[in-house]
Amino acid sequence: MSAERLPADGLPDGFLELAPDLIVEVDSPYERPNEVRAKVAEWPEAGTRMVVVVYPRAKTAAVHRPSQEPVTLSEQDTLTGDDIVPGFSVAVGELFA
Repeated sequence: MSAERLPADGLPDGFLELAPDLIVEVDSPYERPNEVRAKVAEWPEAGTRMVVVVYPRAKTAAVHRPSQEPVTLSEQDTLTGDDIVPGFSVAVGELFA
């Protein structure tokens, strides 16, 4: 979560009532695809700016941003933090090494 979104009077005890800027979900063989789709649809509505779903069996990652079509990255692609986590990048293939 970016510092600009944190409460000016400091962090409260317990949970923040804010959605994180970035969420990374790792697909599980025990989770149904419609469950993942439902979560991915809910997070941007709550204020999350980027959701990355990592699919270990397919060795891909899907990047979801509000009001944009998802982008699927293969092992040869690079996942970046864009404006959410400036300077962050990792080869998608490294996620599965």
